[in-house]
Amino acid sequence: MLATFGLATWIATANEEAADPAAMTAGPFTTPESGEQAFSIPYIGLDKDQGRQFADGHAEFNEAWVLAPARGVWGLGPTFNEDRCAHCHVNNGRAPAPDEGGEVQQGMLVRLSIPGKTKEGGPLPH
Repeated sequence: MLATFGLATWIATANEEAADPAAMTAGPFTTPESGEQAFSIPYIGLDKDQGRQFADGHAEFNEAWVLAPARGVWGLGPTFNEDRCAHCHVNNGRAPAPDEGGEVQQGMLVRLSIPGKTKEGGPLPH
């Protein structure tokens, strides 16, 4: 699986020097890919362990979940639309936010947070 990601990364980073630093929303981890596969391509500078973490996360995103106590990967909550993240968050959540008064499109991901920061400096989850 990592070999496939490696080739995709090489292709996506071919014009990396041309990227405008002001447009790099994730700093050096920003991919020059802006299409629907942008979140499917790992950063070219990942070491072996980070590459494995990326591949594991990608696999988990596509993993089918079940309600406990059935056999399988537990984690499906009391309310759900599909049995895996990828079924609702098409192209890894790349759906755009709706215009004012518009309808939310399948794939949009919304993160709810409360005031404050985690010890790592990120938002506190709701």
